[in-house]
Amino acid sequence: LENRYEEAIRHYELALGCDADFTDAFVGRARARLRLNQPERAVLDFEEALRREPEDPDLLLEAGSVFHFAGGKTRGVEALRRALATAAADWAPRPAAEKLLAEWTR
Repeated sequence: LENRYEEAIRHYELALGCDADFTDAFVGRARARLRLNQPERAVLDFEEALRREPEDPDLLLEAGSVFHFAGGKTRGVEALRRALATAAADWAPRPAAEKLLAEWTR
C-alpha cells in the first residue's frame, strides 16, 4: 500500500509540473504524505493550497486539523476559526467544526 501512496505523490507532482496552481494536487499530495507518516511535508502542501484558496472553508477545516495534530495547535485553531467565519450558514460541516473548535480551545 505504501507504494501506492508514493505513486500517487509522483502523479500529483506531475500534475503540479503542468499547473503549479492546481490546488487539488497540493491537497492530494498532502493526504498521501499523511498516509506515509510525513506530517511536516503534508503541512507544507496544505500551506501551498491555502495560498491559492485562502477562504475555502473545506480546505481550511482539513488543513486546520492537520496543522493541529502536527503540533501547530494555534495554527489549527486559527484555520478552523477562519473556516467557520468564511463558510455559509448552512455549511454541512459547521456543527462538527464548532464542536472541534470548542474541544481545541478548552
